[in-house]
Formats: sequence, structure tokens, C-alpha cells
Amino acid sequence: MKPITLLFAIAIGLTPVLAGAQRLHNGPSPVGRPAIPQDAGYDNQWFLRQADIYLNQFDLEETLFALDNAVAQDPYWADAYIRRALFKYRIGMKTEAEADLQAAQRLNPYAADLYGYNGPNRQLGVLAFLDTKEGTELPLDARLEYYFEILERQGASREVLEAEHLYAAVAAIEQDELNLARFELQQVLALNPQSALAYDLQGLIQTLQGDLASAQGSFLRSIELQPGLAPAWYHLGRIHRALGEPARAEECLDRAIELDPTLHKAYFDRALVRQTRGDAQGAVNDYSLALENGGAAFLSAYRHRGITRKLMGDYSGALQDLDLALEVQGKRADLLNARGIIYLLSGAYAQAIDDLTAALRLDETLAEVYYNRGIAYLLMYDPVSACDDLRISAELGYERANQKLRYFCRP
Repeated sequence: MKPITLLFAIAIGLTPVLAGAQRLHNGPSPVGRPAIPQDAGYDNQWFLRQADIYLNQFDLEETLFALDNAVAQDPYWADAYIRRALFKYRIGMKTEAEADLQAAQRLNPYAADLYGYNGPNRQLGVLAFLDTKEGTELPLDARLEYYFEILERQGASREVLEAEHLYAAVAAIEQDELNLARFELQQVLALNPQSALAYDLQGLIQTLQGDLASAQGSFLRSIELQPGLAPAWYHLGRIHRALGEPARAEECLDRAIELDPTLHKAYFDRALVRQTRGDAQGAVNDYSLALENGGAAFLSAYRHRGITRKLMGDYSGALQDLDLALEVQGKRADLLNARGIIYLLSGAYAQAIDDLTAALRLDETLAEVYYNRGIAYLLMYDPVSACDDLRISAELGYERANQKLRYFCRP
């Protein structure tokens, strides 16, 4: 077992009170109650709510007593062990906290992450984003605009017929006429077999068709012919990102930006890669550069920057980004889901449920949103609503909901 993270360590300079808490743990309490009460009659969620109330009143003895009660009502419920472990760690009972954590993980491998015991990144991993292409990919027209700019800049240095075919190829890609675009590029390569731009565009077509291996070969050929062609490096970086090779992706995107600092789309993709690699500050910087210089094409960067800011502890900045995205792009389920996640990570569970419910009003088939709302209900000690949402999510085909049902909900 790895050492417990210091995430929740809060120094409390109340020695007499802590001594009382230790006595309660080790034997009869000063008020004559047993350390581990066995009497039933209340559900364990009620005791967790009582523990929160006592903790807000700085009554550590009653807090621990309520948590002991929660465990006693159901010794096979991992959530209660996690909550008690968090509290024990805060008051310096590290050995006992470790024992509770081990018990919880034996019962439920997701509980520690759900309650943030292993840090915000692991807690975020429990949640679900809507996998919209818009969230992680620029619109095609935003990517093609750069080619028109290249052709305008280099028009005088190209043969007229070659330039015409290149213009026609880009226009065909923009209209999703990929076969026509391939034909135009064949004409270019017949005129000039060393056309790096033609190979780059060929790779883009292959990417759009899902043939990543062929696309990678085309981009490498383009770079071989013209090592200073920034879009070829950019597209090669995107291929590495799609193949799950973030380090190589970042190297290629670095090279693209070095060759052409005005290639704003490369900042957006590099931000996604840096976010994946855990470089939160670098990701925020790149999202900001994309937004400052790229305009409306990069509005999805608000969502990503917001989530990254929250993981850095910038709660107000995170909400500001999501609020702005909703203001500019309107009420959209993916944005409401993302803001709901920020609220959830910040402990504002009621606001999270409001946003997730609003997202479901827009589209009641979103299994991921039911799943997230179920998680929020779990954290609010409402297992009935939580399990209802998790079951709906599972019925809609979301496999992660099935996994959580096994541990958080009873048949």
C-alpha cells in the first residue's frame, strides 16, 4: 500500500480535543458510549450527514462517533470506511486511517478515487465527459484555412497549373469530396512528384478516412521533401496523439510551432497533449494562446481550460471559462456536463446536479450524464437517486455504470 497522500492533511492545534478523539477510538468515550456502537435503527447515510454537521461545529468526538456508527450499521459499505479514513487522517490518526483505507479498497476499488482520497486527477478519472469531436478536434474549415493562406503566400513560386490543382484539392476536402480531392492531388504529383504540400494533403485525406498508418507515411514523406513545412509536423503530431503517443506528439507540435508561431491550431492540439501528460500549466498557457489568437474556431478551448484550471485549484477561473463558453455557445449538454463536473470536483454537489439535470433536459439519452449525476447523488448521501441514475446509464449502454452498480448499489 502506498503512503497516504497528504491531500487532506489539515493541521489542527487542539491537543485536548484530539486526545478525546483518541480515547473514543480506543475505548469507552468520556460520555460513556462504546467506541463502536452496534445498535441499528438509522441508515448509515444519516450518520454520515450527522458527521458533517458535527465536523462543521468542530466537535471532533461526536464526528468520530457518528462515523463509527455509519460503519457499524453496514461493515461491508466502503464509503463509510473512506469517510472515516479521511477524518482520522485529518486528526492525526494515520495508522487507523490506513487500516480504514485498506478495508474500503478491499470492498470497493472505486471508493477512494470517488471521494478524492487519491487526489483530484484520480477523482476526475471516475467521471465521464461527452466525447464530442468538437471537444477535442477543430472544425475542418478551421484547419483548411491555413492551406489557403499558404497557397496565397507561395502562389508566385508555384507553377500555375500545380497551384490550381492544389486550390481545387483543398476546396474539395472542404466540401467532403475526398475522391475528387485525391484526383486533384494525383494531378499535382504528376506535375511535381516532389510536392511536399501534396503529400501533406494526401495524409489529411487518409486521416479523415481513418487510415492512420497511411497518413503517417504521407506526412513523413512530406517532411522528408520539405523539413520546414509546419502543417506536416502539425498533422504528424495529431497522428501520434491519436495513436496514444503523447511524448512524440508534443515533439512534433513543438516543431510545428517553432516553424510557424502563427499556426494557432497547433497550440490547441499541444494543449490537449500537455493536459494528457499532466502539464496543467503548459496546457492552460496553450489554450489561452489559441483563444487569444484563433478567435471563434477555438471556443471548445474554454471547456478544456476550465477543467484544467480546476485541477490546478483555480476554481473561480474554471467556472469563469465554462460560464463564458455557455454564454457564447448557448446551453449545450456537453458544456453543462463539463460545468457540472467542475461543481462536483469542488464539492458543490447541488449545483452539479442542477447542471447535469439541465443537460438531460436537452438530451435524455446521454448515458454519461446520468452516470455523473449518479456519482453526485452518491456524494450527497442519496443512494436511492444515485442507483436509479446509474441503472439508467447502464441500460443506455454505458459500461462504466455497470461497473459502479456492482459496488455502490445492491440488487
